[in-house]
Formats: sequence, C-alpha cells, structure tokens
Amino acid sequence: MIKPIIGIIPTYVENDGHIYDEYDKYMSIYGRKVKEAGGIPVGLIIEDDILPEQLDMCDGFIIQGGHKIRRFVYQVIDYAIKNNKPLLGICMGSEAIDIYSVVADNVSISEDIEATYKRLKEENDGSLLRRLADNNMHGNEFVTMDDYNNALHKITIDKDSIAYSIFEKEEMEVPSMHNYDYKMVGSNFKVTAYAPDGVSEIIEYNNKDYFIIGTHFHVELMDTNMFKCFIDECKKRSK
Repeated sequence: MIKPIIGIIPTYVENDGHIYDEYDKYMSIYGRKVKEAGGIPVGLIIEDDILPEQLDMCDGFIIQGGHKIRRFVYQVIDYAIKNNKPLLGICMGSEAIDIYSVVADNVSISEDIEATYKRLKEENDGSLLRRLADNNMHGNEFVTMDDYNNALHKITIDKDSIAYSIFEKEEMEVPSMHNYDYKMVGSNFKVTAYAPDGVSEIIEYNNKDYFIIGTHFHVELMDTNMFKCFIDECKKRSK
C-alpha cells in the first residue's frame, strides 16, 4: 500500500535574532512520529493563503503547536472537513479547531469567515479563548522539553468518543503546556476530555465518520498509538 502523505502546517515564530523578521518552523518530532507510524511527512510552505493543489496532494494534516494562529490554518481545517481528510491538531492546533468551530456556527450570508471571526472577537473581549488564571494550568511559567514530566496531569475521557477508541481508557496522565482553554465550542464539535480543574483537553468533530481531533496536551511526547490511528485513518480514506 502506498504510504499516505501528511501535510504538516508550519508554526509561526516571532523574530528572535534571526536575519529575517519572521519565519515558519517545522518541529522535527512530528515528522518522526508520522514516519514511525507509516506515513510520509511533508512540510507545507505557505504564504498568506494555501494553494488548493497543496491540500489536494495530502491524505491528512497535522497542525503543530505554537503561539499565533494564522489564517491558512483555518483554511486547512475547513478543507479537511469538507473533504473528509483526517486532521490532528496539537496544543495551539486544538485551539484553532475550537475557534473554527465557533466561527463556522456564526458565518452569515452577509459575512465571510474573516469578518465573522473579527466580529466574534470584538463581542467576546478580544478572544475566543479563555486565558488560564495562573498563565498555565501547572503553575509553571515555562516547562522545557527536558522536564515536561512536571506538566503531567490526569484527564478523564468520554467513552463515547474517538479519543476513547484510540487510548482505550477513561483516565490517563498527559503532558500539558498550554495557557488557554476553549471559551465556547461550536455545535458540530464536542469536548471529549477534561482535566480535574475543568479545563478542556480534547476536541473532536461530532461525527465518527470523520477523524478531526485536537489534543490540548502534547500527544507527540507520549507513548501512545495516536499517530498510528491517525495514519490508519488516512490510509482508509486514500484508497
């Protein structure tokens, strides 16, 4: 069987002394996980808008974590849903799925997606996400890759969910390094896992014929079969 091509969406990096003012970054751990699971990782080069041909060549997509959600991320989510291609969003990627879900519920004939997003932000104190009170849910200002075990906490997973079919357990410990929570969720999506303090940890498209899922925690740091399930779903749909 031909290996599925997985488009990895770049994350935005602010100027940190680099010769350029800003640049896109691809974290190698996602590519390694895709390769180990039997897929072909491809980093998509994107300017303001993504080319339809880039999306058409991919069998599935991964939205990386990061600090700024750019317009083309929502274009990828929209394409994945309309074409039933698997999508995995991690940390900021899960937040992008949530924001998309809310905007999609509120788009009207007189508005496009960008206008709706801008209006909803203005109506909700400037953000469709809720910043956590202590800046992140573990009380640490920053957690490095070397000590991410300090960020482990328990989550409870809804048994009627894609997540449960992947992890096959109702409770597990996960590493979280986010400092936002979803403020609201669109009608075609649902939260299927929570931390003990009520913070949302997994969001899914509310249709099990699709594989559209976002994990607020860093599933790439865990010894799980998430990436294998993701690749298997891509193979099923690329036949």
